[in-house]
Amino acid sequence: MDAPAGTVQWSHRSQTALGDLFALQDDLTRQIVSSLAVPLSGDEERALQQDVPASPGAYESYLRATQFGRNNETTRQARDLYLQCLEEDPTYAPAWARLGRVYRRLGNWGDRAQASDNYAKAEDALRRALDLNPDLSLAHHYYAYLELDLGRAQEAMLRLLAGVKRHRADPELLAGLLHALRYCGLLEASVAAFEKAERLDPNVTTSVSHTFWMLRDTHRAVETETDGDRMMSMLAALRNDQTDVAIAQLRRRAAKASGAALVNTSTLIAVLEKDVEGFAGPFDALVASTRDPENLYYSSLMAAYVGDVERCLSTLERTVGGGWFCYETIAGEPWLAGVRDTPRLRRWWRKPRRGACGPPQRSGTRAARSSLVSNLRRGCAPNPTGRSAAHSRFRASCRVGRLRSRRRRDHTRTRSSFPDRAGSCTGAVPCRKVHPCP
Repeated sequence: MDAPAGTVQWSHRSQTALGDLFALQDDLTRQIVSSLAVPLSGDEERALQQDVPASPGAYESYLRATQFGRNNETTRQARDLYLQCLEEDPTYAPAWARLGRVYRRLGNWGDRAQASDNYAKAEDALRRALDLNPDLSLAHHYYAYLELDLGRAQEAMLRLLAGVKRHRADPELLAGLLHALRYCGLLEASVAAFEKAERLDPNVTTSVSHTFWMLRDTHRAVETETDGDRMMSMLAALRNDQTDVAIAQLRRRAAKASGAALVNTSTLIAVLEKDVEGFAGPFDALVASTRDPENLYYSSLMAAYVGDVERCLSTLERTVGGGWFCYETIAGEPWLAGVRDTPRLRRWWRKPRRGACGPPQRSGTRAARSSLVSNLRRGCAPNPTGRSAAHSRFRASCRVGRLRSRRRRDHTRTRSSFPDRAGSCTGAVPCRKVHPCP
């Protein structure tokens, strides 16, 4: 139907068996695309035929697993259903991608003794998904989260930037990119990636609430957090000294929690109540089982809030060592004011600041960051290297400046180095000017 005029363009009626629903869906998709008169490239034609489950039973298991996977308490049920789906159809790439996500969550929040094994299974599943479909944005998105947990933030960011350059209108790729950009300290670019992803798909799930918290925009951090993640609400309650409601919610959650979730909830309750004695045990258990450097950063904030400087500094060191570094966030966080001037922090404070993940303080790099933000907001293809024309001009000017300095240094001599009237050098240091010297 033509929307402005209400003219019927075409109609179609079909009868099919229950087991052929996927064929009916593919047929309708092809007819809709044909009616729109949109020319498709070869890659787009192949994309329409990819990621089709082999049977209704496999797809049913996949849908049920996806529903269970939205809740931390039913993660293991989701894993079993994804495995059941893949037994029926081992070539269904989305199931491999979501299975990798489930294994990653088990590595983060499951049995600590099996964490390494779950991480390895997560990487195997995600690589299998990308082998089956190298352009599957869902797999790129979830693989970025795993890479960030494993300390490979820059690799994840560059891979996703290259993917966004090829597929500019893919909200899943942008959702993964904003996560990686934040780990590399590029907070404004992370927000720009979120804004574009939200324009493409208002329902896309992202971690942008953490980016807003790093930018100290508490209102938007709480506004954009997901239903399964109430960290921003808890931190906002701490910031505003409104802890009673948060404590009541956490106690209700603790009554149903077990394992790592119970340890996490007990730690939060101790922080909100400023229970220094009851804080140490759950905190140590939480940090020992945490691999994600961003979660470690939040743990350091908890330690700083209750005044435990030693635990705060040791957790911060693990955070930066794990590949997460937002210089502006650490430099401006009020709860870290008591530890920023300690000798232990000053020993490694400037090294990450000049590193590749920290925002460098050079004008050329700032120009490159601004170019990345503007490209994401305009929908242009970002440069995977992160370097703009302004950055190239800056580097060229540096090379010219070094060349000029070298020439001035080469022609600078003391009086004793000047040649006498006979044309020979009288000084101990030979001059570099061309003239007859002995």
